[in-house]
Amino acid sequence: MVAGLALERVLLTATRDGLTASFLNQPLEHDDLRRAVQRATGKEGFAHMIIRFGHSPVAAATPRRPVSEFVDPGPQKPQ
Repeated sequence: MVAGLALERVLLTATRDGLTASFLNQPLEHDDLRRAVQRATGKEGFAHMIIRFGHSPVAAATPRRPVSEFVDPGPQKPQ
């Protein structure tokens, strides 16, 4: 839980500062790359995730359906 909260704080801080983040997990599935990451960090154990931070162009927002199209409010109480 503490790790999740720390990650949330890092991602929100990066967003506030105009950065984007992407997660790279697939390279860690290869033994040689996993060992290279371990050597680069100088830490014991193995990394579970690589996070890349950077600037990216702002993309157009994805159109969203109105909530009423997919949420059923359930039975209405008579007034």
